Amino acid sequence: MLQALLDRVSPPIDSIPTPTRWPVFGHIPMLTRHGLMPVVEAARQKHGDFFRLVVGKHSLFVALHPDAVEQILLTDKDSYGKRDTYDAIRMLVGDGILTSEGELWRRERRIAQPSFNKGSVAALAGKMTRLTERTLADWTRRYRVGDEFDVYSELLGLAMEIIGETLFSLDLRAQVSESAHAFTVALEQVSGRGNQMLQLPLRWPTPGNLRLRKALRTLDEVTFDIIARRRAAGALGDDLLAAYLNARDEDGAPLDPRLVRDEIATFFLAGHETTAIALAWTFYLLGTHPAVWDKLIEEVDRLEGRVPTAEDVQSTLVYTKAVLQESLRLYPPTWSGGATSWPRPSSRAIACIRAIACSTCHS
Repeated sequence: MLQALLDRVSPPIDSIPTPTRWPVFGHIPMLTRHGLMPVVEAARQKHGDFFRLVVGKHSLFVALHPDAVEQILLTDKDSYGKRDTYDAIRMLVGDGILTSEGELWRRERRIAQPSFNKGSVAALAGKMTRLTERTLADWTRRYRVGDEFDVYSELLGLAMEIIGETLFSLDLRAQVSESAHAFTVALEQVSGRGNQMLQLPLRWPTPGNLRLRKALRTLDEVTFDIIARRRAAGALGDDLLAAYLNARDEDGAPLDPRLVRDEIATFFLAGHETTAIALAWTFYLLGTHPAVWDKLIEEVDRLEGRVPTAEDVQSTLVYTKAVLQESLRLYPPTWSGGATSWPRPSSRAIACIRAIACSTCHS
């Protein structure tokens, strides 16, 4: 399906449906004013599942149909690269597994993969439930029934604590507030830069750049502190952090400290935020669908008070798992992804032009 659409990109490019745009700037003014999602949704309603957005001298071909998304991100992924599409997030996580590609990505994946196989994740379930129980007990102490509080901030802290103990074997509670604030500021500034018509160099002392630089320094300090604390402890253990600290490059030397920092930043910073967003939206949906809430509680009550295990998620908590998956479908934490097409005969016109695969436009 996607190939048939992309074949239409061969000159003239103007044959691809394109919303009304400004001369020279294209759709930059609309993207700056409204953001990507509203512009994409408006274009989808008028032009369907495949259309073009113009950003200055560049074209973005937006693919929304699930089959096209699957082809870009999975079945035909070797025809697309991350390249400058990921420059913004590289400001936060460097060249970690999220932003790297080629041989560097394959090496990073080989190092991390054992920490995420089925057995390893199941073995961590006990830590996850223990930390969750501690958070629930803290909520009971601090809040009464009917009190309002920011559940996203609370879940962000919980996700940070879980990542700290499961991936790094460290208690990060003392750093949760500082890290969460710095990451929120950095993400807001990076996202804002993406909507700017003119992106000024980071070294320029604009208010936004100064906030971003301060946040990035804080995140660097937190990440390098995680690495230093583990090295100082002596015993490296067998978690994800240990895997990177024990890894060797092709010459047998330890990995460059900056690369280790990038990997830890990727899992620590990017991992906790997406988890907190997913859970916060799930809480929202449960709060607005009382019948679903009642059915979920009924299923959990069948455990008769015992702590859920990883096996329960597959066998007993079937409805609970379905609720979370439906929440992810309706409100995915990462609802779009960019890729740059490599040159190939059937899509010469989109070589080095970004393609966006958006999943949330289909409900």
